[in-house]
Formats: sequence, structure tokens, C-alpha cells
Amino acid sequence: MKEGVESLTLRDLQQICQSRGIRTYGVSPARMRHDLIQWLDLHINHNVPPTLLILSRAFQMNQKIAVEDPLKGKAEALQATLSALPHQAVNEAQLRISEAEGSATYKQKLDVLKEQEELIADELEQEEVGACWVGLWGEGGGSSEFSLARGKQHDAQYVLGRLWSTGPAINKNPWSEDEKGNVRALCGAHAGGVQKT
Repeated sequence: MKEGVESLTLRDLQQICQSRGIRTYGVSPARMRHDLIQWLDLHINHNVPPTLLILSRAFQMNQKIAVEDPLKGKAEALQATLSALPHQAVNEAQLRISEAEGSATYKQKLDVLKEQEELIADELEQEEVGACWVGLWGEGGGSSEFSLARGKQHDAQYVLGRLWSTGPAINKNPWSEDEKGNVRALCGAHAGGVQKT
């Protein structure tokens, strides 16, 4: 591996380093070779996926790494990359690696499946609320006013105000079960008697 990297021309070395997210501007060819050898070692010998290596390099671009301990900086960047990923993605990647090694457990598979089911349920709920939103406000969003039958105008204003304020950021601002029930009730009321005024 080292012999192959050493035989690269400067232009080839720069292209290969750029395609792997390794810094090429302002560093010596020796530093590029060192970083490329380290990148290849992590990928080939330690089975680190190339996408994680590229992401970790992206975290390093604005940082100056101490020359005396370059491995520590790369390890910290890789750790920052992994901690920034959603835990579902990390668990799924761990399962895939375990499956490739033949050491995947049923518990790992079950946990990943449960996480996927939760994501699907959240997505379906968002679609339901989005459909209600469009049904109540139309495609333009919030420009029309509605009157609701059966004395639910106050509750409707609260929930619709909540819908209006959270809009597309529903995932970041989870609703209580009561609020979800109110939205479902409003959607049902809309289907059976909400009229534009």
C-alpha cells in the first residue's frame, strides 16, 4: 500500500486526495501521502466505511491539526462525525457490519426493525397532519378563516395556531397525545361540517 502511494505523481496524488476529502491546499506532498496512507489503512484494515471517512475529513477542513499528534485530530474528527449521525443510522450500519461478519444477533435486528417502524409511524402521522393542514387551510396555508360547528372554535383556534406555528417542523416540536387527538377531531369535523366564512 505504501509503495503504491509513494509512486503516485503529484497531480495523481492531489486528485486522489481530493476525491477522498483529504486536504490538498497548503500541505506538502509528504503530508498528502501520509494522510492518504492513513485513510487507506482505516478503510482497508479497520473496515471504516468511506462515507464516514469523507465526513470526518469535512469536519477537519476548518481546523488546524497539531503536527505532533495528527492521529488524535483524525480520531476526534471521526468521533464528531459519528456523534452527529442519527442513532438509527449508526445502529443500522452496525447491524450491516455484524451481518457481513456473520455475528448479527436477533436483538440487533429487532432493535433496528423497531426503530424503522417508529420512523414509519412518525412519517405517516406527519402525512396525516399535513393532509389535515391542507384540508383546513388549503394549499395557500392560513389565509382563509373557518368557523367550526359544535362550540369547538376555541379548541380549533388553539390547535390551528399550533399547526400554523409549527408547520413543517412537526418532528422538532412533538405534540402531546391530546393535541394529536384534537387535530384528528378537527380533521373529522372538517370532513363533516367545517365551512369557510
